[in-house]
Amino acid sequence: MLNLKQKDLARISGVSQSAIAKIESGKYVPRYDQAKKIFDALSRLEDKSSLTAKDIMTSPVIFVSIRDKIGKCVELMDKYGFSQIPVLNDTNGVVGTITDAGIRKKYEEGYNNKNLQVEIFMENPLPVVRPNTPVKILHNLLECYNAVLVKENDKKEIEGIITNSNFLKVLK
Repeated sequence: MLNLKQKDLARISGVSQSAIAKIESGKYVPRYDQAKKIFDALSRLEDKSSLTAKDIMTSPVIFVSIRDKIGKCVELMDKYGFSQIPVLNDTNGVVGTITDAGIRKKYEEGYNNKNLQVEIFMENPLPVVRPNTPVKILHNLLECYNAVLVKENDKKEIEGIITNSNFLKVLK
């Protein structure tokens, strides 16, 4: 159920992999202390697997407007240590994303004026998930995207953002 390998359970529980293999095959009955370590580790992992987007998101989300200058965006990214910022249109809908990699690419193409509009540097919008989205799905999304936005379907405003650094909360 937790998609866990024996070596991972061994590392997390402090019980040797060979003991776990023997227990799993029915060739060994663990001592109480070994069984307790294994069950405690599995319990901790199960609790973490029930985490959702709402549990690990950052809120409020800092945005830039499609009409803002890229200089403002760069200042916000520098101030907060962001590698991406969502872009809003005039009706506060998410229409794109500015990334540090995208800014560098445009700079290399000759777009090096801080007074240029954000729209010139904008990339596709980040995916949006619901607050109750399981962490396992977020993990898969973060392998493809820099971040994920969190929003309830019937609400207009974005509630939070999840980046790789937010995802590290799962490991605590």
